[in-house]
Amino acid sequence: MPIYPPPYLHLITDHLSYLTLLLALATSLLATSCGEDEHVLPDVPDVPDVPEPTPDPDPTPVPQAEKGWLALDLDWSDALTEASVPDTVLARFGDSDARAYATALDACSDSLPAGSYGVEAWNVPIYINVRAREASVQTDREGLLLPMPGYLFAASAEGIVAAGDTARVGLAMRRLVAPVVITLNFTKAYRVKSVSASLSGLVAAVSLPDGSPIREEAVAAFAWEALEGDKGLVLGLRTLGIVPGAEQILEASIRLADGRTLSIRSDISDYLADLHSLEPIHLENTIDTERPEPEPDPSPDPDYPVDEPDVESGFTATIEGWTVVDGGDLPAEEVNPFEY
Repeated sequence: MPIYPPPYLHLITDHLSYLTLLLALATSLLATSCGEDEHVLPDVPDVPDVPEPTPDPDPTPVPQAEKGWLALDLDWSDALTEASVPDTVLARFGDSDARAYATALDACSDSLPAGSYGVEAWNVPIYINVRAREASVQTDREGLLLPMPGYLFAASAEGIVAAGDTARVGLAMRRLVAPVVITLNFTKAYRVKSVSASLSGLVAAVSLPDGSPIREEAVAAFAWEALEGDKGLVLGLRTLGIVPGAEQILEASIRLADGRTLSIRSDISDYLADLHSLEPIHLENTIDTERPEPEPDPSPDPDYPVDEPDVESGFTATIEGWTVVDGGDLPAEEVNPFEY
């Protein structure tokens, strides 16, 4: 006998088929309604792993400066004339050796470790010997100081070196030589053939850079030149100063063209006091050059010879009453400007 499904089974089957159809329709409508709003993402390839960057190497350390320099600012306001400023100076920085530098350019040290340094400078003028820290005037064959040495200057200061920098050090160059000028006017003009003159009680040498006198007192020779028209003469010298307590005695022997010799001696210590501070000195005086009245004829020669040496006519005198003249500077050339 055939077996038939229950009568209600087709109802259930039909009902499930209808539900399936509805779900499919709803899904289709939903997909259609949302398709305009959503974008379809493109296929993106996988991103490969990026390796970690290699770190930069440590920077090379910059060396820190440990040294610096000293440069000199030279002040020449103590010079008497521009022409007396030297062309070169010797400069010493700390314990270094003294080296020559042109005064027209900056004197600059080699590199120095940071710190404080003593700085010294001086020049080496004509007719002055400089050895180590001592300066002395040269002498002639008779042992007299040469009359016209060049102008000596010296100074010292402290300089501080900063690492990596150049520090400027001011040096006021102190003049250590002073001129002395003595003008001798004649009451009557006469040509001068020769002059021998000297001044005692002078400093022969000084220490550098302070200029302190050393050694015993010395005597200096004078240079000289005739005044215009043979109306007198000018004596001149340059000195490192006068020795305290010593007398400054002027002695001169002036030979005139007529054969007479005028000898003078004068203590001018009181007039040279400013040489303690090395101020220029200019003194003036007058000497009598008139010929004496002719002597009466001598008595007749005796019958026997008289051993009597020849005596030159002239005079020996002590001159006083000096006049102090403003402006005692001599020509500033380094070469001796006077006869000597």
